[in-house]
Amino acid sequence: MNDITIIGGGLAGMMAACHFKNAIVKEAGPRIEQHKALLRFRGEDVANLTGVKFKPVTVHKEINVCGESIHRPTIALANAYSKKVAGLYAGRSIWNLDTVTRYIAPEDFYDRLADRLEREKRILWSAGITDIDVHTRGVKINTAPLPVILKLCGYDLSQLDFQRSSIAVERYRLPRGTDIYQTIYFPGVETSVFRASITGDLLIVESMHRGPDILQVCKAFGLPSGELEFIGAVDQKYGKIVDLDRGEREGLLYELTDDFGIFSLGRFATWRNILLDDVVKDIGVVERLIEASSYGRGRVLAKR
Repeated sequence: MNDITIIGGGLAGMMAACHFKNAIVKEAGPRIEQHKALLRFRGEDVANLTGVKFKPVTVHKEINVCGESIHRPTIALANAYSKKVAGLYAGRSIWNLDTVTRYIAPEDFYDRLADRLEREKRILWSAGITDIDVHTRGVKINTAPLPVILKLCGYDLSQLDFQRSSIAVERYRLPRGTDIYQTIYFPGVETSVFRASITGDLLIVESMHRGPDILQVCKAFGLPSGELEFIGAVDQKYGKIVDLDRGEREGLLYELTDDFGIFSLGRFATWRNILLDDVVKDIGVVERLIEASSYGRGRVLAKR
């Protein structure tokens, strides 16, 4: 497996590069801070893969509607939250409000991985993928959005329904010494915020568009707004996606593998809502696919 190109330098691409030690990563954009959202993991698989130590913490959750704290989800609230973030009714994370143990990545997690690949001379920034690249020989592991790679391969996207919505992520620093781990869901239409989380002393506010009502968020957490320090905001084009039909998805992924030698990895490349924890397992699936015959590939793909 000495001739592997990883398409996309986001977290999924970085994780794949940690496993495939000789692979080259091609990222279409320049090096910037790629990930602004919350990095909480359910286990230590990602930490073990990357060699970066995570911190185990206890996370508390609740729902807030019109200033009222709610500690138990209802069908109506879950539907309202789903409609708000995805534009349709589907299962979302708001259903689970249990106090749980999570593993927190350091804030510079992405930069640590990027620095490592730069030292190893295994990452190319501003290296746009073209239709020539997808037709070249060699193994390609795609972590870029599925519609992007399909278009490069010549597919007609007009017949495919890639539902998504962009989100805005704003970050604030809390007073020094703060060390709490909490998440509040906002399913109501009274605010564009849909989720806000505190990780240590960092408040991350996720909204459907820029300019969330930070006073409402502070009130929900019981925080004086004057104690917050704004540290940045970013818009994420592929913030929320709606899973592609399973049969349609599996057919497309198989064709990409069989026709172009492209193996799909990660949430956007497979167009399904999975966690970064799941990517570790899927890296193993991709490795088996690379080694398998065409017949074997079909059998493994069907199990994904």
